[in-house]
Parts: sequence; structure tokens; C-alpha cells
Amino acid sequence: MISNPPARRLRGSIMPVVAIPPGVAFPMPASKTPWSRRGGRKGAAIVEMAFLLPVFATLVFAMLEATRMCMVAHLLTNAAREGCRVAVSNGKKWTDVTARVTATLQVSHLDSVVTITPTSSAVENTRLGDPISVTLSVPFSQVSWLSSPFFYRSTTISATAWMSSERP
Repeated sequence: MISNPPARRLRGSIMPVVAIPPGVAFPMPASKTPWSRRGGRKGAAIVEMAFLLPVFATLVFAMLEATRMCMVAHLLTNAAREGCRVAVSNGKKWTDVTARVTATLQVSHLDSVVTITPTSSAVENTRLGDPISVTLSVPFSQVSWLSSPFFYRSTTISATAWMSSERP
């Protein structure tokens, strides 16, 4: 006959301690299993990683490229707007517009790869209310952070700003 030991206090509660009869086996917790049982799961983790790592890396690089493309588009939009502000001002010439755009893009090191296109070759000859636009464009392959862009390889990023001339 197996006698139960007296109850013990465990964290403020009373729990009876049960004696385990000889010959009764209880399942071992997962952390106490022998190495031979866990070996198959370890190999499965490596196979899963081999399948998921390329997918994860592709997503990360795609996000990097998309982020850089949006950033360059924003920089071009700001530079086009700055150039257009100069172009609509009275007494300014196309060289002033180009100088302002280049100065705006120098901060981000994009000044050497951007093409500046006016709609009117003679900005000086516009009259009050005439629309003036400045268009900037750059191939994404020249401004990508990656050595050779994968997703947006043939994309050209462009930005255009339109304003009305303020010349009398």
C-alpha cells in the first residue's frame, strides 16, 4: 500500500504531493527528449530556411529599390518646383533655372545625372500668364542603391512643375 505524503504549501496554495508508483511511466517534457528524437526537426528547420530565405531577401531588396525610387521622385519634384519658381520670375534666364535646379540636387548628389527639359526654349520671352514648365528626368539604373537594379531596371523617373509666368 502506497501512502501519500502530507500536503505541502506551494506558492500560497495547498497541493497534495502524489507519490508515483513504481513501474508507471510519464511522458518526458519536450526539453528533456533525447537528441535522437529532435534530430529530424533540426533538419526540417534548415530546409524551411533554404526555401524562405531567397523569398525574404527578394522582398527586402524590392522594398529597398521601391523606397529609393520614391525618394528620387520626391527630390526631382522639389528641384523642378524650385527651378520653375526661378523661371517664372521677372528678369531670370534659363541659365538661372539650371543653376537653381543643380544647386537643389547637389545636396543629394543627383546633379550630374539629371536631364533638365524646358517646354519653352526661350523662357525670357514669355508673357504674364504664359505656362512655364520644368521637367527633370533620370534613369533609375543611375541612381539605384543596388549595383544593378533588379525590379525597376528600365524605369525612368521624371518630375514636372508647371507655373504661370509673372513677367509683364
